[in-house]
Amino acid sequence: MATHKHKKQKKLPKHLEEIKENVFIEAEAPKHTAPITDIDAFAGLGIDNAWSIQQFLQDFQIEIQEIDEENNSMIFDMIGIDTSIANAFRRVLLAEVPTVAIEDCCVYQNNSILQDEVLCHRLGLIPIACDPRILNDLPSATEDSQYLGGNDPSNTLIFKLHVQCSKNPKAKENDPPHKKYINSIVTSGDIEWVPQPGQQEMLDKHQHAPIKMVHDDIIIAKLRPGQTIEIWMKAIKGIGRDHAKFSAVGTASYRLLPKIELDYNERTKRISLQNAQYFKNVCPKNVFDIEDSAKHRILVSRPRDCTVCRACIMDEKIDEMFGRVMDENQSDGKVKYEPFVKLRKKRNHFIFSIESIGQYPHVSDLFKEAIIVLKRKCQQLIDGVHSMREREDAAIDLDEEDGLGDEYMDGDDRMADID
Repeated sequence: MATHKHKKQKKLPKHLEEIKENVFIEAEAPKHTAPITDIDAFAGLGIDNAWSIQQFLQDFQIEIQEIDEENNSMIFDMIGIDTSIANAFRRVLLAEVPTVAIEDCCVYQNNSILQDEVLCHRLGLIPIACDPRILNDLPSATEDSQYLGGNDPSNTLIFKLHVQCSKNPKAKENDPPHKKYINSIVTSGDIEWVPQPGQQEMLDKHQHAPIKMVHDDIIIAKLRPGQTIEIWMKAIKGIGRDHAKFSAVGTASYRLLPKIELDYNERTKRISLQNAQYFKNVCPKNVFDIEDSAKHRILVSRPRDCTVCRACIMDEKIDEMFGRVMDENQSDGKVKYEPFVKLRKKRNHFIFSIESIGQYPHVSDLFKEAIIVLKRKCQQLIDGVHSMREREDAAIDLDEEDGLGDEYMDGDDRMADID
Protein backbone atom coordinates (compact mmCIF):
# COMPACT_ATOMS: atom_id res chain seq x y z
CA MET A 1 0.00 0.00 0.00
CA ALA A 2 1.47 3.33 -1.05
CA THR A 3 1.90 6.05 1.56
CA HIS A 4 2.05 9.77 0.87
CA LYS A 5 4.42 11.96 2.85
CA HIS A 6 4.02 15.69 3.18
CA LYS A 7 6.93 17.53 1.70
CA LYS A 8 8.64 19.93 4.02
CA GLN A 9 9.16 23.48 2.83
CA LYS A 10 12.67 23.74 1.50
CA LYS A 11 15.02 26.25 3.06
CA LEU A 12 17.30 28.60 1.20
CA PRO A 13 21.04 28.00 1.36
CA LYS A 14 22.62 29.98 4.16
CA HIS A 15 24.32 32.54 1.91
CA LEU A 16 21.09 33.26 -0.03
CA GLU A 17 19.07 33.51 3.19
CA GLU A 18 21.54 36.09 4.48
CA ILE A 19 21.27 38.11 1.26
CA LYS A 20 17.48 37.97 1.37
CA GLU A 21 17.21 39.14 4.98
CA ASN A 22 20.04 41.68 5.23
CA VAL A 23 21.65 44.67 3.59
CA PHE A 24 25.40 44.15 3.49
CA ILE A 25 27.54 47.05 4.73
CA GLU A 26 30.98 46.84 3.15
CA ALA A 27 33.97 49.15 3.40
CA GLU A 28 33.45 50.42 -0.15
CA ALA A 29 29.64 50.68 -0.31
CA PRO A 30 26.43 48.92 0.77
CA LYS A 31 25.54 45.77 -1.19
CA HIS A 32 22.29 43.86 -1.82
CA THR A 33 20.25 46.96 -1.01
CA ALA A 34 17.20 45.96 -3.08
CA PRO A 35 14.83 43.37 -1.61
CA ILE A 36 14.22 40.09 -3.47
CA THR A 37 10.49 40.24 -4.28
CA ASP A 38 10.21 38.21 -7.51
CA ILE A 39 8.07 35.15 -6.79
CA ASP A 40 10.23 33.06 -9.14
CA ALA A 41 13.56 34.25 -7.73
CA PHE A 42 14.31 30.84 -6.22
CA ALA A 43 12.23 28.69 -8.56
CA GLY A 44 15.35 26.81 -9.63
CA LEU A 45 15.73 25.61 -6.03
CA GLY A 46 12.08 24.60 -5.81
CA ILE A 47 11.30 27.38 -3.34
CA ASP A 48 8.27 29.66 -3.67
CA ASN A 49 9.09 33.31 -2.94
CA ALA A 50 5.48 34.54 -3.14
CA TRP A 51 4.20 36.94 -0.48
CA SER A 52 1.85 35.30 2.01
CA ILE A 53 -0.69 37.04 4.25
CA GLN A 54 -0.42 34.20 6.75
CA GLN A 55 3.36 34.59 6.94
CA PHE A 56 2.99 38.35 7.29
CA LEU A 57 0.56 38.01 10.20
CA GLN A 58 2.93 35.59 11.85
CA ASP A 59 6.04 37.77 11.44
CA PHE A 60 4.67 41.30 11.89
CA GLN A 61 5.40 42.90 15.25
CA ILE A 62 5.38 46.35 16.82
CA GLU A 63 7.57 46.84 19.88
CA ILE A 64 7.51 50.11 21.83
CA GLN A 65 11.05 50.86 22.97
CA GLU A 66 10.67 54.26 24.63
CA ILE A 67 8.02 56.92 25.25
CA ASP A 68 9.33 60.26 26.52
CA GLU A 69 6.28 62.37 27.41
CA GLU A 70 8.46 65.20 28.71
CA ASN A 71 10.12 65.69 25.31
CA ASN A 72 7.12 64.50 23.25
CA SER A 73 9.04 61.72 21.55
CA MET A 74 8.85 57.97 21.16
CA ILE A 75 10.87 55.15 19.62
CA PHE A 76 9.35 51.87 18.45
CA ASP A 77 10.27 48.95 16.22
CA MET A 78 8.27 47.74 13.22
CA ILE A 79 9.28 44.21 12.33
CA GLY A 80 8.29 42.10 9.35
CA ILE A 81 7.16 44.76 6.84
CA ASP A 82 8.40 46.01 3.49
CA THR A 83 10.20 49.33 3.08
CA SER A 84 7.32 50.73 1.02
CA ILE A 85 4.87 50.27 3.92
CA ALA A 86 7.33 51.72 6.44
CA ASN A 87 7.84 54.76 4.21
CA ALA A 88 4.08 55.17 3.73
CA PHE A 89 3.68 55.22 7.50
CA ARG A 90 6.41 57.88 7.78
CA ARG A 91 4.77 60.05 5.09
CA VAL A 92 1.38 59.77 6.81
CA LEU A 93 2.95 60.98 10.07
CA LEU A 94 4.53 63.95 8.30
CA ALA A 95 1.66 65.08 6.11
CA GLU A 96 -1.70 63.46 6.86
CA VAL A 97 -2.23 63.31 10.63
CA PRO A 98 -4.63 66.24 11.30
CA THR A 99 -3.96 69.12 13.70
CA VAL A 100 -5.47 72.55 14.47
CA ALA A 101 -3.73 75.75 13.32
CA ILE A 102 -4.59 79.41 12.69
CA GLU A 103 -5.99 79.87 9.18
CA ASP A 104 -7.54 83.37 9.00
CA CYS A 105 -6.43 86.61 10.65
CA CYS A 106 -8.35 89.88 10.92
CA VAL A 107 -5.87 92.67 11.69
CA TYR A 108 -7.60 95.57 13.45
CA GLN A 109 -4.41 97.39 14.35
CA ASN A 110 -0.71 96.84 13.71
CA ASN A 111 1.78 99.69 13.75
CA SER A 112 4.75 97.50 14.68
CA ILE A 113 7.73 97.11 12.37
CA LEU A 114 6.30 93.79 11.08
CA GLN A 115 4.13 93.93 7.97
CA ASP A 116 0.63 92.50 8.36
CA GLU A 117 1.28 89.48 6.10
CA VAL A 118 4.54 88.60 7.89
CA LEU A 119 2.86 88.89 11.28
CA CYS A 120 -0.08 86.70 10.20
CA HIS A 121 2.28 84.11 8.77
CA ARG A 122 4.14 83.92 12.10
CA LEU A 123 0.84 83.48 13.95
CA GLY A 124 -0.19 80.63 11.67
CA LEU A 125 2.97 78.67 12.48
CA ILE A 126 2.44 78.72 16.26
CA PRO A 127 1.29 75.23 17.38
CA ILE A 128 -1.98 75.05 19.32
CA ALA A 129 -2.49 72.56 22.15
CA CYS A 130 -5.86 71.33 20.96
CA ASP A 131 -6.70 67.71 20.27
CA PRO A 132 -8.09 67.82 16.70
CA ARG A 133 -10.23 64.76 17.36
CA ILE A 134 -12.73 66.90 19.30
CA LEU A 135 -13.34 69.13 16.25
CA ASN A 136 -15.09 68.38 12.98
CA ASP A 137 -13.62 68.93 9.53
CA LEU A 138 -14.76 71.99 7.63
CA PRO A 139 -17.75 71.16 5.39
CA SER A 140 -17.05 71.00 1.68
CA ALA A 141 -18.65 73.45 -0.72
CA THR A 142 -21.10 70.75 -1.81
CA GLU A 143 -22.46 70.21 1.70
CA ASP A 144 -25.47 72.16 2.90
CA SER A 145 -24.31 74.12 5.94
CA GLN A 146 -25.02 77.56 7.35
CA TYR A 147 -21.38 77.71 8.46
CA LEU A 148 -19.55 77.33 5.14
CA GLY A 149 -17.32 80.27 6.10
CA GLY A 150 -15.86 78.23 8.94
CA ASN A 151 -17.73 79.89 11.84
CA ASP A 152 -19.26 76.72 13.24
CA PRO A 153 -18.18 76.23 16.90
CA SER A 154 -17.84 72.50 16.18
CA ASN A 155 -15.03 73.08 13.68
CA THR A 156 -13.58 76.55 14.35
CA LEU A 157 -11.70 78.14 17.25
CA ILE A 158 -11.43 81.89 17.81
CA PHE A 159 -8.34 83.58 19.29
CA LYS A 160 -7.44 87.18 19.96
CA LEU A 161 -4.17 89.04 20.42
CA HIS A 162 -4.26 92.56 21.83
CA VAL A 163 -0.99 94.02 23.15
CA GLN A 164 -0.07 97.68 23.62
CA CYS A 165 3.43 98.84 24.59
CA SER A 166 4.03 101.68 27.04
CA LYS A 167 6.82 103.11 29.19
CA ASN A 168 7.47 101.67 32.63
CA PRO A 169 7.35 104.58 35.07
CA LYS A 170 9.41 102.62 37.61
CA ALA A 171 12.22 101.78 35.18
CA LYS A 172 15.72 103.21 35.44
CA GLU A 173 17.49 104.93 32.59
CA ASN A 174 20.02 102.13 32.02
CA ASP A 175 17.53 99.25 32.28
CA PRO A 176 17.25 96.85 29.28
CA PRO A 177 14.20 97.27 26.99
CA HIS A 178 12.18 94.45 28.55
CA LYS A 179 12.35 96.29 31.90
CA LYS A 180 12.25 99.80 30.51
CA TYR A 181 8.98 99.19 28.64
CA ILE A 182 5.76 97.33 29.44
CA ASN A 183 4.72 94.69 26.86
CA SER A 184 7.84 95.30 24.77
CA ILE A 185 7.94 91.63 23.71
CA VAL A 186 4.83 89.98 22.27
CA THR A 187 4.87 86.21 22.80
CA SER A 188 2.56 83.29 22.08
CA GLY A 189 1.46 83.44 25.72
CA ASP A 190 -0.38 86.71 24.91
CA ILE A 191 -2.76 84.89 22.53
CA GLU A 192 -6.10 84.21 24.24
CA TRP A 193 -8.69 81.64 23.31
CA VAL A 194 -12.22 83.06 23.01
CA PRO A 195 -14.73 80.23 23.71
CA GLN A 196 -17.70 80.10 21.36
CA PRO A 197 -21.15 78.80 22.35
CA GLY A 198 -20.95 75.16 23.39
CA GLN A 199 -17.16 74.85 23.15
CA GLN A 200 -16.47 74.83 26.88
CA GLU A 201 -19.05 72.07 27.29
CA MET A 202 -17.36 70.19 24.45
CA LEU A 203 -14.01 70.40 26.30
CA ASP A 204 -15.60 69.23 29.54
CA LYS A 205 -17.19 66.28 27.74
CA HIS A 206 -13.81 65.13 26.41
CA GLN A 207 -11.96 66.06 29.62
CA HIS A 208 -9.79 68.40 27.57
CA ALA A 209 -7.61 71.09 29.18
CA PRO A 210 -8.31 74.74 28.28
CA ILE A 211 -7.08 75.49 24.77
CA LYS A 212 -3.85 77.43 24.55
CA MET A 213 -0.62 77.58 22.59
CA VAL A 214 1.78 74.64 23.00
CA HIS A 215 4.57 77.02 24.07
CA ASP A 216 4.04 80.37 25.80
CA ASP A 217 7.50 81.81 25.08
CA ILE A 218 7.54 81.99 21.26
CA ILE A 219 8.43 85.59 20.32
CA ILE A 220 5.99 87.06 17.80
CA ALA A 221 7.13 90.70 17.67
CA LYS A 222 8.89 93.45 19.63
CA LEU A 223 7.15 96.74 20.37
CA ARG A 224 8.05 100.20 21.59
CA PRO A 225 5.83 102.78 23.35
CA GLY A 226 2.92 103.81 21.15
CA GLN A 227 2.89 100.59 19.11
CA THR A 228 -0.10 98.22 19.28
CA ILE A 229 -1.08 94.87 17.83
CA GLU A 230 -4.74 93.82 17.79
CA ILE A 231 -5.71 90.74 15.79
CA TRP A 232 -8.59 88.25 15.85
CA MET A 233 -7.86 84.79 14.46
CA LYS A 234 -9.71 81.68 13.32
CA ALA A 235 -8.18 78.21 13.72
CA ILE A 236 -9.38 75.13 11.85
CA LYS A 237 -8.47 71.49 11.40
CA GLY A 238 -6.08 70.57 8.58
CA ILE A 239 -3.24 68.31 7.49
CA GLY A 240 0.42 68.93 6.70
CA ARG A 241 -0.09 68.08 3.02
CA ASP A 242 -2.05 71.35 2.69
CA HIS A 243 0.38 73.48 4.74
CA ALA A 244 3.37 72.78 6.98
CA LYS A 245 1.67 74.58 9.90
CA PHE A 246 -0.68 71.58 10.20
CA SER A 247 2.14 69.04 10.52
CA ALA A 248 1.91 67.14 13.80
CA VAL A 249 5.56 66.10 14.02
CA GLY A 250 8.88 67.87 14.19
CA THR A 251 10.35 64.82 12.53
CA ALA A 252 9.36 61.24 11.79
CA SER A 253 12.14 58.97 10.61
CA TYR A 254 13.22 55.36 10.52
CA ARG A 255 16.39 53.36 10.11
CA LEU A 256 17.17 49.68 9.73
CA LEU A 257 18.32 47.73 12.77
CA PRO A 258 22.10 47.18 12.64
CA LYS A 259 23.32 43.60 12.91
CA ILE A 260 26.93 43.06 13.99
CA GLU A 261 28.62 39.66 13.99
CA LEU A 262 32.18 38.89 15.10
CA ASP A 263 34.04 35.99 13.48
CA TYR A 264 35.51 34.25 16.53
CA ASN A 265 38.29 31.84 15.55
CA GLU A 266 41.52 30.27 16.79
CA ARG A 267 43.22 33.66 16.90
CA THR A 268 40.56 35.11 19.21
CA LYS A 269 40.62 32.40 21.90
CA ARG A 270 42.88 34.60 24.00
CA ILE A 271 43.00 38.31 23.21
CA SER A 272 45.39 40.71 24.89
CA LEU A 273 43.77 43.51 26.85
CA GLN A 274 45.64 46.05 24.73
CA ASN A 275 44.22 44.67 21.46
CA ALA A 276 40.72 44.35 22.91
CA GLN A 277 40.85 47.93 24.16
CA TYR A 278 42.02 49.12 20.73
CA PHE A 279 39.07 47.41 19.06
CA LYS A 280 36.61 48.85 21.61
CA ASN A 281 37.92 52.39 21.15
CA VAL A 282 37.63 52.26 17.36
CA CYS A 283 33.83 52.53 17.65
CA PRO A 284 32.77 56.16 18.31
CA LYS A 285 29.35 55.05 19.66
CA ASN A 286 30.75 52.62 22.29
CA VAL A 287 28.88 49.63 20.86
CA PHE A 288 31.38 47.02 22.11
CA ASP A 289 32.39 45.82 25.58
CA ILE A 290 35.23 43.64 26.86
CA GLU A 291 34.32 40.54 28.84
CA ASP A 292 35.77 40.67 32.34
CA SER A 293 37.88 37.55 32.12
CA ALA A 294 41.37 36.42 31.24
CA LYS A 295 40.34 35.85 27.61
CA HIS A 296 39.17 39.47 27.16
CA ARG A 297 36.43 38.35 24.80
CA ILE A 298 34.85 41.20 22.79
CA LEU A 299 31.06 41.52 23.08
CA VAL A 300 28.52 43.36 20.94
CA SER A 301 26.60 44.97 23.80
CA ARG A 302 24.71 47.87 22.20
CA PRO A 303 24.01 47.12 18.50
CA ARG A 304 21.07 49.59 18.37
CA ASP A 305 23.49 52.45 19.04
CA CYS A 306 25.48 51.64 15.90
CA THR A 307 25.29 54.39 13.27
CA VAL A 308 26.98 52.21 10.61
CA CYS A 309 29.93 54.57 10.37
CA ARG A 310 32.01 51.53 9.21
CA ALA A 311 34.99 52.43 11.38
CA CYS A 312 35.23 48.83 12.63
CA ILE A 313 35.35 47.34 9.12
CA MET A 314 37.59 49.97 7.52
CA ASP A 315 40.41 49.62 10.04
CA GLU A 316 42.80 47.04 8.52
CA LYS A 317 44.62 46.64 11.83
CA ILE A 318 41.53 44.95 13.33
CA ASP A 319 41.57 42.20 10.69
CA GLU A 320 45.32 41.76 11.19
CA MET A 321 44.80 41.27 14.93
CA PHE A 322 41.65 39.10 14.92
CA GLY A 323 40.78 37.93 11.37
CA ARG A 324 41.20 34.44 9.96
CA VAL A 325 44.17 33.96 7.65
CA MET A 326 42.91 33.66 4.06
CA ASP A 327 46.12 33.53 2.01
CA GLU A 328 49.72 33.79 3.10
CA ASN A 329 51.21 33.46 -0.40
CA GLN A 330 50.48 36.90 -1.77
CA SER A 331 52.74 38.23 -4.54
CA ASP A 332 53.54 41.32 -2.49
CA GLY A 333 54.43 39.22 0.54
CA LYS A 334 51.49 40.46 2.64
CA VAL A 335 49.16 38.11 4.48
CA LYS A 336 45.49 38.41 3.56
CA TYR A 337 42.88 38.14 6.33
CA GLU A 338 39.15 37.54 6.36
CA PRO A 339 37.06 40.36 7.88
CA PHE A 340 36.64 39.94 11.62
CA VAL A 341 33.52 42.13 11.74
CA LYS A 342 30.40 41.44 9.67
CA LEU A 343 28.23 44.54 9.48
CA ARG A 344 24.66 44.14 8.25
CA LYS A 345 21.26 45.82 8.45
CA LYS A 346 18.13 43.73 8.93
CA ARG A 347 16.00 44.40 5.88
CA ASN A 348 12.57 44.13 7.53
CA HIS A 349 13.33 45.58 10.98
CA PHE A 350 12.69 49.33 11.18
CA ILE A 351 13.49 51.56 14.15
CA PHE A 352 11.01 54.46 14.06
CA SER A 353 11.55 57.77 15.83
CA ILE A 354 8.69 60.26 16.27
CA GLU A 355 9.01 63.75 17.74
CA SER A 356 5.65 65.40 18.36
CA ILE A 357 5.26 69.17 18.25
CA GLY A 358 2.77 68.93 21.10
CA GLN A 359 -0.71 69.44 19.65
CA TYR A 360 -1.85 65.98 20.76
CA PRO A 361 -2.08 65.13 24.48
CA HIS A 362 0.32 62.19 24.13
CA VAL A 363 2.95 61.41 21.53
CA SER A 364 1.56 57.85 21.26
CA ASP A 365 -1.68 59.37 19.90
CA LEU A 366 0.20 60.25 16.70
CA PHE A 367 1.07 56.60 16.23
CA LYS A 368 -2.58 55.57 16.60
CA GLU A 369 -3.85 58.32 14.29
CA ALA A 370 -1.32 57.40 11.60
CA ILE A 371 -2.58 53.81 11.64
CA ILE A 372 -6.18 55.03 11.25
CA VAL A 373 -5.22 57.25 8.30
CA LEU A 374 -3.24 54.46 6.61
CA LYS A 375 -6.13 52.01 7.03
CA ARG A 376 -8.54 54.54 5.53
CA LYS A 377 -6.29 55.08 2.51
CA CYS A 378 -6.04 51.32 1.97
CA GLN A 379 -9.81 51.02 2.14
CA GLN A 380 -10.19 53.83 -0.42
CA LEU A 381 -7.92 51.93 -2.79
CA ILE A 382 -9.89 48.70 -2.29
CA ASP A 383 -13.21 50.50 -2.88
CA GLY A 384 -11.81 52.17 -6.00
CA VAL A 385 -10.61 48.87 -7.45
CA HIS A 386 -13.97 47.23 -6.76
CA SER A 387 -15.81 50.15 -8.38
CA MET A 388 -13.54 49.97 -11.42
CA ARG A 389 -14.18 46.24 -11.81
CA GLU A 390 -17.94 46.77 -11.56
CA ARG A 391 -17.77 49.38 -14.32
CA GLU A 392 -15.73 47.04 -16.51
CA ASP A 393 -18.12 44.12 -15.94
CA ALA A 394 -21.14 46.30 -16.72
CA ALA A 395 -19.49 47.61 -19.89
CA ILE A 396 -18.55 44.08 -21.01
CA ASP A 397 -22.19 43.01 -20.68
CA LEU A 398 -23.29 45.95 -22.83
CA ASP A 399 -20.58 45.26 -25.43
CA GLU A 400 -21.62 41.63 -25.70
CA GLU A 401 -25.20 42.70 -26.32
CA ASP A 402 -24.06 45.14 -29.00
CA GLY A 403 -21.52 42.72 -30.47
CA LEU A 404 -18.54 44.95 -29.64
CA GLY A 405 -15.09 43.93 -28.39
CA ASP A 406 -13.90 44.26 -24.85
CA GLU A 407 -11.38 47.05 -25.51
CA TYR A 408 -13.66 49.84 -24.35
CA MET A 409 -11.84 51.75 -21.62
CA ASP A 410 -8.63 53.72 -21.75
CA GLY A 411 -6.19 54.09 -18.87
CA ASP A 412 -7.73 57.34 -17.59
CA ASP A 413 -11.18 55.74 -17.34
CA ARG A 414 -9.79 52.75 -15.47
CA MET A 415 -8.21 54.94 -12.80
CA ALA A 416 -11.11 57.41 -12.47
CA ASP A 417 -12.74 55.52 -9.62
CA ILE A 418 -9.52 55.19 -7.64
CA ASP A 419 -8.93 58.94 -7.89
